[in-house]
Amino acid sequence: MTSLKRTKLRQCTNCLCVINGVWEWVEECAREAADEEPAMRGILDDVCLSRNSLATSISARLARKLSRRDMPRELIEPLIREALADEESILSQIAHDLIAIVDRDPACRTPLEPLLFYKGFHAITTYRISHWLWKHGRTIMALQFQSLASEVFAVDIHPAASIGCGILLDHATSFVVGE
Repeated sequence: MTSLKRTKLRQCTNCLCVINGVWEWVEECAREAADEEPAMRGILDDVCLSRNSLATSISARLARKLSRRDMPRELIEPLIREALADEESILSQIAHDLIAIVDRDPACRTPLEPLLFYKGFHAITTYRISHWLWKHGRTIMALQFQSLASEVFAVDIHPAASIGCGILLDHATSFVVGE
């Protein structure tokens, strides 16, 4: 993505513009990464290249990370997609988080990197889903997502907490936010 396009993306106030712009950036990076590193093709296909939106990509990545025998990917992925489809602001917050990480973390060059590998990003995104569940009265499932995030990412954010967007949780180990 050109420097001018990245600057425009950062300045855009339209949610859909930001979401689509970040998705295009992720797709471009995924195609380049697949060409550069064929061994990564499987995960890149599953999480990005076979997907048609940032929402389906995020859903696939988190479901891969959070799934367990008692909570398989086949249950988690549609639940995440439901939250992202129901409330566009969640996806907008996630897009702003990705932009913030690329802007503030000197080790991060593209939004593909946090989407695939950064547990701080995965943790805050999981919180956003658990918060949506909490707001919709699905407290047991919200607490399940909180528990999974604590287990998998060593980050514990209560689903009732209110957190803004443009968040960079660098490494994030032992980060705790109460209700």
